[in-house]
Amino acid sequence: MEIKNQTTGETCLLDFKARGWKANSAFIVTGRVLDRQGNVKWSIGGRWNDKIYARSTPGYEGDVVPSLDPSKPDQAFLVWEANARPTGIPFNLTPFAMTLNSLPDRLKTCIAPTDGRFRPDQRAMEDGEYDFAATEKTRVEEKQRAKRREREHAGEEFIPRWFVQDKHDVTGESYWRFKDEYWNVRDDVINGKSKWDEAGLEDIY
Repeated sequence: MEIKNQTTGETCLLDFKARGWKANSAFIVTGRVLDRQGNVKWSIGGRWNDKIYARSTPGYEGDVVPSLDPSKPDQAFLVWEANARPTGIPFNLTPFAMTLNSLPDRLKTCIAPTDGRFRPDQRAMEDGEYDFAATEKTRVEEKQRAKRREREHAGEEFIPRWFVQDKHDVTGESYWRFKDEYWNVRDDVINGKSKWDEAGLEDIY
């Protein structure tokens, strides 16, 4: 993985190691941070599911061992640590991941009907209804494939409602830019000025 600071030109290169036969070889990540000129400044190491450390290694990439004395600059220090996983949450999800699909009653009339939180198979999976989730997944996917075939047969091009393809000013890469229109439409729905069925959205579920 390459992570680049487009302002300073600094780059972090990370190598996620393949897991071997032994348990202690799992989740290992190593890497280095380079300045704009490509000179190594920091070495990175640890486990991406637990803790990651950094050590100042100007000019070379070195091993990263957890610090025994944080006051010594040539020893590694902790830069990231995963929160402890709570018990009782299925699929080994984090508390943050659980909130991504949360749908309190107060939001049901506010968000677009195409919002992923309304996807029935995903909701059934979270509720432990696995057979129903599998059936719904097949139904939803086939429904969307049929709509795509219908569009292709009619020679119509799909145009995303909330995004437009653009070129990034800094990297020059093509990406989908959010048009910011969604929030205005949502505000109009909340304030009773319009309805979601007037927003030009497809029935995808």
